[in-house]
Amino acid sequence: MRIAIDARGATRYRGTGIGTYTYQLVERLRELDVWNDYTLLVEPEPSGGVPADSPAPPRPFAPRLRRLEIAAGQREEEAREVARSVREAGFDLLHLPQNGLGLDPNLPGKVVVTVHDLIPYTLPQTCSPNYLTRFLGEMPRIVERADLILTVSHFSRGELVRLLDVPPEKIAVTHEAAEEVYRPQAPQSCRAVRERYGLQEPYILYVGGFSLRKNLLGLLHAFSMVADDLAGFVLFLPGSAGRQMDRLRQVASELGIGHRVGFPGSVPLRDLPGLYTAASVFVYPSLYEGFGLPVLEAMACGAPCAVARASSLPEVAGEAALYFDPHQAEDMALGLRRLAQDEALAERHRQRGNARAASFSWRATVLRTLLAYENLGSQKAR
Repeated sequence: MRIAIDARGATRYRGTGIGTYTYQLVERLRELDVWNDYTLLVEPEPSGGVPADSPAPPRPFAPRLRRLEIAAGQREEEAREVARSVREAGFDLLHLPQNGLGLDPNLPGKVVVTVHDLIPYTLPQTCSPNYLTRFLGEMPRIVERADLILTVSHFSRGELVRLLDVPPEKIAVTHEAAEEVYRPQAPQSCRAVRERYGLQEPYILYVGGFSLRKNLLGLLHAFSMVADDLAGFVLFLPGSAGRQMDRLRQVASELGIGHRVGFPGSVPLRDLPGLYTAASVFVYPSLYEGFGLPVLEAMACGAPCAVARASSLPEVAGEAALYFDPHQAEDMALGLRRLAQDEALAERHRQRGNARAASFSWRATVLRTLLAYENLGSQKAR
């Protein structure tokens, strides 16, 4: 088959679940599939190259995969350019890994869309107005036009059936996984990372962005409840600066824990394995996830995890996490205190977490994706 993949998310959204998914999809297809003919829809190379301090790694994709550049522009212009390029090239199959937004329903050939979550339907108040309007307006047409929908958890598959009435047989689940760079780091590497961020005390780590659905206000309240019991600990919250960070700083100050909460801003991906490994506790208080990749990354690095019992997270973490009710700050606070103070409990969760993370692999994900491609390709054209 002649297959086109919209690979722009691998660089545009690198550091997010969608970015990691797209990157790994393309890299593993290159390794595992020598039968199909692939073309990647990519953004033009930046004229000055990728800055040395960029949080994103060098551009992916080996030379053997052809590239078709899609010029960056307004959203509607990019969608028209993708549609034009696909029509002219006559691909047998087009895969849109980032929720399918911008899909022209009149495209010829088979269409595969990866829908990661349905957050705008379940927590619309956490989405920007523009994204909310676009997602709610386009998603019914996307799931109708797609010949196959991939999603990253059985939870998200259930949401597609429940909220959009998608036939279950039209959906295949392909879990995400921690990338190979996420593994326990040597003590000297951890010391170097801690020194880089001034982390002299034991710390509780969160990674995953500052969206309202991530429930970081709840986390601050929970930490304030146990701050006296965990006198030597700080709460470390990397992430991009912006209005949400400013609000979190303000709340931390109002709760009297401002000096105990670190906001370092964005950190390069290369520092995350060391930060995970050296953390006394990794906490993930999110109210809603399609998957929850930072949990597996933390587990792969040996961090004991306290995780919200919500949405896809129990499916991802299995029996390897200590769970709490994300709507109850007292329950979250209890989980933080237990993992931070009980070293035997923390060690059990380290071991369970490492084994749990190892049970997911990008190789298995892409092999399932390939099988889905082949099954779809054997069906009659529309």
